[in-house]
Amino acid sequence: MLKEVTDSGVMWRCADCSHQTKFRTSLFEHCESKHIESSGYLCHYCQKFCRTRNALRSHVNRQHSLKYTL
Repeated sequence: MLKEVTDSGVMWRCADCSHQTKFRTSLFEHCESKHIESSGYLCHYCQKFCRTRNALRSHVNRQHSLKYTL
């Protein structure tokens, strides 16, 4: 993970490929999904398999978050 300062601001660049982003967390998500081997994660609500923590978090937020009505 490399931090670069450009005319348009700070950019984070992947050390393994040419991917760039303005956000450090986005680069972590990129590295986890593209460059890190993982056994994956299971949803504790429905046992759905997700390759990354970010995919699991998105799944839980979309499928299992409580819907509040006013």
